[in-house]
Amino acid sequence: MPTRRDVLKMSASALAATSLASSTAGADEDEALSAAPYWEARPDHVTLSFDEQVLERYKPMVVIDHLQYTPNAFYGWIARSSHRDTAIAVYWADYDRQEGLSPFGGALSDSHLGDHEPCIVQFHEDTGQVLGVTYSAYHWLAGRAPTYGIPLYEETHPQFYVVKPWHQYAITAEEGVLDVPVKSLLASTPDFETRYDEWLIADELANALFVGANTNPWSLATRESWWKDTTTALGLGYSRYESIAKFYKRLSSIPFTDYGGAEVSDEIPEVDD
Repeated sequence: MPTRRDVLKMSASALAATSLASSTAGADEDEALSAAPYWEARPDHVTLSFDEQVLERYKPMVVIDHLQYTPNAFYGWIARSSHRDTAIAVYWADYDRQEGLSPFGGALSDSHLGDHEPCIVQFHEDTGQVLGVTYSAYHWLAGRAPTYGIPLYEETHPQFYVVKPWHQYAITAEEGVLDVPVKSLLASTPDFETRYDEWLIADELANALFVGANTNPWSLATRESWWKDTTTALGLGYSRYESIAKFYKRLSSIPFTDYGGAEVSDEIPEVDD
């Protein structure tokens, strides 16, 4: 079973072959992985803490009884800012395996061990009211829902159907379960200072995730996905993996074509500049 790094490199090469990607797409996956840029992306006015009670209060209610691999936990933390009256509960559902987006099998399969699917819930610090939810609606492309746009169980838990077998979220009125435990991304592991460092380095998320995703989650408001950017030889910012996901999503608009669960996934809104 390939690693996430193997899958990303293979996907980028495949997309480049279709001339949909920049001809400069390439070499950053071969650089040594580092967690430092991810921690450095946290502004001085932002604090991160594992507030279990608050994370339990806002964690997603999920419909998962149809899945082959159910989430082990929601890993996360609470991001607070002295410059804002809102806080953000950051959640990453952790799975043992993900089936791939590619419609091809064998050597071209992009299935891999380990899977992490994000969701953030923004709430008002004083009133506790949920103000909005951003979630992985299609392979890390961001879906967005204001309070009136998503069912909230007991007014705090966004309700999602988890798409089999890729694990992205789709808004649902169906009630699921709240028994997926919350765990800390700040907790140490045998080989790393924090679970987040382990994911970035050992699980190779540093090859895929944009640096401010978790340490400055308000930055998601101006982004269309959790995918990292790549700087081309011309100095232009470009997210090739975001483009791969968008390509498959658009391809699925062809009748009788469904890549990566597109037909049952929510629409992906564009972000205004």
